[in-house]
Amino acid sequence: MSLQIEFAGNEMIVRRSKWAAYAMHFCGLAACFGVGIGFLFVPVMGLKIFGGIFTCVGVWVLVTSPAVLKKISGQNGLREWEVSKSGISRMHGMSAPLIHFPWSHVERIVLTQKLKEIETGERSYSRNVLLVFLKREHYDALSLIQASKLGIGKSPDGAWVMIESFPKNMQVQACNGILQYAPTQVSVVRAERTEFDWKQRVVRVDPLD
Repeated sequence: MSLQIEFAGNEMIVRRSKWAAYAMHFCGLAACFGVGIGFLFVPVMGLKIFGGIFTCVGVWVLVTSPAVLKKISGQNGLREWEVSKSGISRMHGMSAPLIHFPWSHVERIVLTQKLKEIETGERSYSRNVLLVFLKREHYDALSLIQASKLGIGKSPDGAWVMIESFPKNMQVQACNGILQYAPTQVSVVRAERTEFDWKQRVVRVDPLD
């Protein structure tokens, strides 16, 4: 499996395996240069600009590659997210430090086997999804740029949410691990299915517990 759960000291870590992390990095690098250079040869100015942006992103990824590869090797993979007595942290960018959310900022956590998103004429599905709903009073003043730096966004009902993945077939283990560290006032539930209904602006959770 590419994602693994481990307990180290006073925290639970969800880690992407070393070879999966290497593959993700090099695939991203190849995609940036492939798309970017490809569009540079298209005789449409808008697409040339788009290609230039992707090429610049590729150059930035290439420049930061030594630090990223050293980080992957040193951590024996990549820490995707982790929980401790102080809160929950997540990776947002392979070369960036973990972003920390204290428990006092967390409203509830849902570990869902399937996330269904409903939009006008479209439906999409994701599996093994961790949803961390944050208290609005701490984040409603953020701009879109500030929110993107934290890697959070709005759910259909207007709540701020952090979205991550947990290892396949390890929903119970991940939930129990979070419960070891989360304070009692933070709701932690397992769900068979969660719906983000963007048409009706509601979030529906079908709990397993």
